[in-house]
Amino acid sequence: MAKSIEEKVEEHYKDCLKELGITYYGKTQASQLNESIANALKEAPSKSGGSGNNYPDIMLMLKSRKLNRYIPVMIEAKGGKNKLEKLDKEGNIEQVKLWDSDSKEGAKNPHKKGDPNFNSIEKYAVNGAYHYAKIVLEDEHCNYDEVIFIGVNGTKLTKNNEVADPEHKVYYLSRSNKMQPKYVKDLDKS
Repeated sequence: MAKSIEEKVEEHYKDCLKELGITYYGKTQASQLNESIANALKEAPSKSGGSGNNYPDIMLMLKSRKLNRYIPVMIEAKGGKNKLEKLDKEGNIEQVKLWDSDSKEGAKNPHKKGDPNFNSIEKYAVNGAYHYAKIVLEDEHCNYDEVIFIGVNGTKLTKNNEVADPEHKVYYLSRSNKMQPKYVKDLDKS
């Protein structure tokens, strides 16, 4: 199995944000971004289905000057081949699905048929970012009606130890659009 370059991918995108003069926050800095978002991430089920403590790799708050509003942005990084996004058969971002069968005896992650399967949220950048975005919009104490979520990935490093093939996908999620993610193709320059 190829080694993940997730930390380098995260570093690459943080450098891009720095170059643009955009303030961002890391995994453990949610309370510096916004206290209600920090509490929502802490209290909601985790990407693996456990209790709380969600840590988006990068978070930021965009201010729309024209509309005088703030929009939270959740970014999840991965660093492996085909780890940007997983879609279901209908083309939707896959979230929790159910296991089709029982696990084999002695399996690393034992499960029964019908148990929730969180693999897509854990293993794919867009899917994880979508999980965090939904937490923000579904929490009754967060006063946001919209979130941008971004999955970032890369698989190779240059001789200078920089990401050679960065890729990303950007989505917009809002309550007024019935929580249906909208792909923002104009921001996809990967």
